[in-house]
Amino acid sequence: MRPARKNKRTRANNAGSVRQLPSGTWQATYTIPGTTRRKTFTCRTKREAEKKLNQVLADLDRGMLAIPDDITLERWMELYFANKLPTLAASTAADYEWVRDKIIMPALGKRPIQALRPLDIVGFYAQLATKYQRSILVQVRAILRGALREALINELVMRNVVEGIPLPARKALPDTEDPQEVSRALTPEEVTRYLGAAQTLRGRAYRWRRLFHLMLATGLRRGEICALRWEHVDLDRGELKVRRSVGVGKGGKPEEGPPKTLKSRRTVTLDAELVALLRDHAEEQATERAALKAWREHGMVFTTLRGTPIHPDDLSKVAREVARAAGVDVRLHDLRHTHASLLLSRGVPVEIVSERLGHADPAITLRIYRHVYYTEHLHHTYSLQDLLHGGPQQTAHPRPLN
Repeated sequence: MRPARKNKRTRANNAGSVRQLPSGTWQATYTIPGTTRRKTFTCRTKREAEKKLNQVLADLDRGMLAIPDDITLERWMELYFANKLPTLAASTAADYEWVRDKIIMPALGKRPIQALRPLDIVGFYAQLATKYQRSILVQVRAILRGALREALINELVMRNVVEGIPLPARKALPDTEDPQEVSRALTPEEVTRYLGAAQTLRGRAYRWRRLFHLMLATGLRRGEICALRWEHVDLDRGELKVRRSVGVGKGGKPEEGPPKTLKSRRTVTLDAELVALLRDHAEEQATERAALKAWREHGMVFTTLRGTPIHPDDLSKVAREVARAAGVDVRLHDLRHTHASLLLSRGVPVEIVSERLGHADPAITLRIYRHVYYTEHLHHTYSLQDLLHGGPQQTAHPRPLN
């Protein structure tokens, strides 16, 4: 009788199998549940291969192992963004699409999402840190984290490899760094120069001089002040309500929608000086409205010469002109930083400042918007004897720290 041929397979069909390869290593094979697709892996010993195979099959049975899929990060981003973008403000959506298409996809787009490893993300961050501002890295992390969190929910991956990976530490800015990219706050003296420049320049800078004053006095965002309507301003009560915001979408098209976050929908109190300023502005606007046949009424507090809403990018452009005339290197958004820092330097509780700015968390106010002035350092300068026995060292040499 012919002896039975020895079969190196050690398992029945559909339960996975282990066999020895000519190289001497052991190969395990299993079938993906619900499909005809088969997956393999190799180990140095038979025992190791069987142990790993048992674990894989058990995890598959319990639903604890993501079904292998060849979907790339690029394809998954398309699916993720289709649901994500409609929930974002227009300007944020445009920023996210730019970051996805210009930064993330060229580097990682072709990688299967299940093949991504923490070291891939660490290396990617390190590479970006040599080219981009930290704000861009924060956006990259937010996009990747959100997309892979969604993939985890859909059981395409077993973990989010972005979670827990810190961004590279901040580095000192090189001398060639564009100061317009660095957030800062104006000193009181610089605020005076800035508003003075808006008063003396001609054209749109002078037309929007009260707008810059209002931003410095309230901390409104660019999109919020461009969307501000008279119906949301109550001068008798001394308050304004933030209910709308204008962002810049694809192709530079302005798109109006709700404020940035739920906390951004807020009421901001106005002091007597601001109320008087806005009353003067309302009278001036009424005169323009009556005199200009080309006026197109939109109910906006601040407008173009024809009464139409201000494009946010136009406002940023004019703000740069004002900054140059004032001799200060600040962006329009830095007026918001200035408002926060001036309030905090006067001892206003951070909780109040945070609500005034529409932040979701007071920690954001302190971490990002708080800029310490040089005079504050002087006010809190103590000798060793002062520290030991009490009594502050009073000094007064006002100059900016930043």
